[in-house]
Amino acid sequence: MPPARAAGGAGYESYVGHLAWQVMAESGHFPAHVPATLRGAKRAPAMTPAELVDRHNVTDPDIHALFVAYLTRRSHDIDYSTLRDIAADLCGKFWTGVRKVNPAQADLALAPEDYESWRAVLEIRGDGQPRLSTDAVLTTIRAFYVDIQGWAAQEPERWARWVSLPHWQEGNQVTGENETPRQGTHGWPNTPASTAPSCFRGRCDRPPGPPA
Repeated sequence: MPPARAAGGAGYESYVGHLAWQVMAESGHFPAHVPATLRGAKRAPAMTPAELVDRHNVTDPDIHALFVAYLTRRSHDIDYSTLRDIAADLCGKFWTGVRKVNPAQADLALAPEDYESWRAVLEIRGDGQPRLSTDAVLTTIRAFYVDIQGWAAQEPERWARWVSLPHWQEGNQVTGENETPRQGTHGWPNTPASTAPSCFRGRCDRPPGPPA
């Protein structure tokens, strides 16, 4: 069945989806970089991982390099729309929110009180309305921590300095990429503290430096 058209309309502009996109664009529901028409959005070229990070004004050079490296690696096994969504959750909803809570945050080892404050920020959208997709965002962030933990075992020189075991969620486990433990709606990476190297128990002792 062909898409519905507005009465008297002709051409792609009259399709309901295009009209809805135009209304949302004109009412300010999209960020400034989003094309004003659905056709324009479909034709927009894919952004590089660096460009995806740049959209969210990540100013810390080390964190910027980390996110670019992470998205670059993930880009090899996921489609572009998924990569774009991960970038929005990781750089926008997560890191932007963390920096609102603690402007001095420079690594992934969030203090328990900062994590709770960030969760409160996450619950509210930019327009002041409750966010309905918090679980999806938390899943993305949880996967990020778990991926870093798993990759650090394979390439410690590149990823180990970023490994963090948020102690407020020890005991939650789930399984996922690289068979690293994961669990729980709000779970985070877990490695037994008695067997984990110092990097896996919080802040890493490795000298700082951006990912290679």
